Amino acid sequence: MIELDGGQHDENQEYDRQRTVWLNQKGWHVIRFWNNELRSNEETVLEKILEMLQTLLPSP
Repeated sequence: MIELDGGQHDENQEYDRQRTVWLNQKGWHVIRFWNNELRSNEETVLEKILEMLQTLLPSP
């Protein structure tokens, strides 16, 4: 699961942490990026997503 966070999430970090734990227990994996990260550094964001996918998906 990919989540883009705006500034409002900076104030709700504990809620986000608890929600991430709950989602992980359900088998979902969360990766978060700030909106400005995507706008200013798209390539790095895509690399991080690829890295996560490679750790989660079985090797052929």
